[in-house]
Amino acid sequence: MTKGTVETRLIARTQFVKAAVWCLAPFAIIGITYGYYLDGVWGAIMGFVAACALSLAAAPVILLFPGGAGRIAGGLYGGRTPQWSTRELMQGELKKVIHLRSQRRYDPALAAVNEILQKDPEFTQAALIKARILAEGFDDLDGALMQLKRILAKSPKDDPTYAQARRLYAELSTFKEFGG
Repeated sequence: MTKGTVETRLIARTQFVKAAVWCLAPFAIIGITYGYYLDGVWGAIMGFVAACALSLAAAPVILLFPGGAGRIAGGLYGGRTPQWSTRELMQGELKKVIHLRSQRRYDPALAAVNEILQKDPEFTQAALIKARILAEGFDDLDGALMQLKRILAKSPKDDPTYAQARRLYAELSTFKEFGG
């Protein structure tokens, strides 16, 4: 057997087991409750055995019809499929930029933050990080100050990003004024 075939079989088995386990919980609750109601402890045990058999039988249905049965099973356990906004998706990307900046890898950090700002130009947190990268990594105080001016113009005064941008703007302006 080739490596790809083994991996494919392993993935298929994993998906089958996952689908069977997803089915087991509701079937077990119903089987144990109904079995106990009918015949006490022995009935509850038989109800659990029946639930196991039903979940094994239902697993292929979920795998064969992911659009219907799979969506229902997924809804039972995970709720609806999340609909992430562009800003929420960019938060994860921004964390990568912050990590790159903390490692002093300014070139890839700047490239990544520029990509974020290209997708979402109004993302003031990303613009603030870009200003910090420009000031720290490239000694580009003019570029950093320009980014900060944009943030101050766009952000409401009660936004935490506004306060951070204002503080950084004051620091960088003072630094530039005294020959930095």
